[in-house]
Amino acid sequence: MSETNAPKILTVDIETAPIISYVWGLRDENIGVNQVIQHGHLMSVAAKWSDSDEVMYLDQRNQKEIENDKDLTIWIRELFDQADIVVGQNSKRFDVKTINARIEFHELKRYSDFRQQDTMVMCKKDFKLPSYSLAYMGEYFQLKNRKMDHAKFAGFSMWKECIKGNLEAWAEMELYNKQDVRATEELWGRLLKWDDTINFSAYNDEAINRCSCGSLDLRKNGWRHKNNGKFQRYSCFECGKPVIDKVNQMPALKRSEMLK
Repeated sequence: MSETNAPKILTVDIETAPIISYVWGLRDENIGVNQVIQHGHLMSVAAKWSDSDEVMYLDQRNQKEIENDKDLTIWIRELFDQADIVVGQNSKRFDVKTINARIEFHELKRYSDFRQQDTMVMCKKDFKLPSYSLAYMGEYFQLKNRKMDHAKFAGFSMWKECIKGNLEAWAEMELYNKQDVRATEELWGRLLKWDDTINFSAYNDEAINRCSCGSLDLRKNGWRHKNNGKFQRYSCFECGKPVIDKVNQMPALKRSEMLK
């Protein structure tokens, strides 16, 4: 696919601050609205365009009021506004909706529409795995880019230290956030041949069919039979993904005489 006609694909990952509230216990707490001291907000965002090696990144380390994430929200909103497709891990349920909430919190304009590709959703649809976490899938599929282990600041301590303004913790947050994007993008590339939700040929003006992996080598591979027709089936010679022609090859007379 030529660069000028390719869809703009953005892989994104966010890190958020926890809600701070008054509680009486450590387990099974039901938190009332009047117990909330501070709502959660964006702490950092990493994003990468598919046609670039650069992982873009912005965080709150230099903000006097870390909970004021307006500049960060404006930044990711502008990236969303340029995207045709947004890729993320658990992004349909978490990342995109969290960003949407912050956009509306700051009363910003809504971004233009885009298609979503969630690697967790894609993987659950076609594979039975013990876990669908980014860390597990990276190990299972032997990805080159895998989720990073915490170095000095293990677990919640990284978020806690960042909130306190620890620059060493912020540096680790940047590495952690960026690596999640690299791992997610590589995982998405592996899962594409199993996904039929997006026809990537629709994003360019070429009068040829192209597989989502980018290959033009589509070879005839039998027929797809449906209740009302017969359609030529192709398979990508590079990744094996099936592509089904839209033209019904069943004679019109036979179609008209078939029982419903």
